[in-house]
Amino acid sequence: MKCKSVSVITVVYNAVDTIEKTILSVLNQSYSNIQYIIVDGASNDGTMDVINAYKNKISKVISEPDNGIYDAMNKGLLVSEGDIIAFLNADDWYDEIAVEQVVSTFEHNDCDIVYGNTMFCDGDNHFINDFIPLEKMWTQMTMMHPSTFVSRKMFDLYGNYDIRLKLSSDYDLFLRFYEHTPKISYINAVLAYFRTGGRSFKNNSLSAIETIQVSIRHMDLSPNPDLVKKEIKKKLFRVLCEYEAKTLGYYITELLDGDGHLSIWGCGWYGSRILHAMQQNHITVDFSVDSDKEKWGNPFYTRFVNSPDEISRSEERRVGKERRS
Repeated sequence: MKCKSVSVITVVYNAVDTIEKTILSVLNQSYSNIQYIIVDGASNDGTMDVINAYKNKISKVISEPDNGIYDAMNKGLLVSEGDIIAFLNADDWYDEIAVEQVVSTFEHNDCDIVYGNTMFCDGDNHFINDFIPLEKMWTQMTMMHPSTFVSRKMFDLYGNYDIRLKLSSDYDLFLRFYEHTPKISYINAVLAYFRTGGRSFKNNSLSAIETIQVSIRHMDLSPNPDLVKKEIKKKLFRVLCEYEAKTLGYYITELLDGDGHLSIWGCGWYGSRILHAMQQNHITVDFSVDSDKEKWGNPFYTRFVNSPDEISRSEERRVGKERRS
């Protein structure tokens, strides 16, 4: 039986510090039938010098200006020839047996998509992405891009990346695949390592809003549009809360003029976002208060949840102390 060929596509722009690790992780795979394509967006920081050092081992290199990351990814797709397609960004790298595991899974399961775990790398901190059931796909990414491998026929049938989207076109494409009920296999192993701090991390609010827009675009094709709509509303509320918390932190800083204390009433998710905003603005929070008795005494970040009466008692002690002095 003919071994399946795999096209791995890396898109890059000004990643001189990380691109070599990405390249070597592909070239050193235990599986050899790989077409490796690099699409560079006309880097000017020495990235092409690194790429050229390995050019004789890379199947195809394109270096020219593009209209964003998804335009570059589409360029890679156009010149790809593999039975299986994968994208590995210039900050990320593969486990050395990742492609071999994936090809074996394709061959033994007759599937359209294979995905596995991704190890997030944030400096010295490493953590594996939580497994998310596929049925959650309608409202969030359940398959991490670096650890997902797709049969060529899926692109032939359902298209490529929508360049109108700036951060969530991969999610949009995965949803197009998913709504046609492809055969998907999961490998419970780390296939790729993902360096945090990329575009979607730096533009978290925009990424979240685009994800919501994509979910709405595909909502009516889900098995339960009403449930999806409900989840989208929750997600939108959370995004708005986070935005409001940051804005509130700014205005409170202005009102306190850098000198003042306050208490937070309400120790749920919204309260946690407010507390985070206060900490970012170096505002001292004296008390975390909640009217729910079940929360009293429970940890809330670096403090404990107090009852409303505790504020009054604290204020009485403060006034008494001032009078004595």
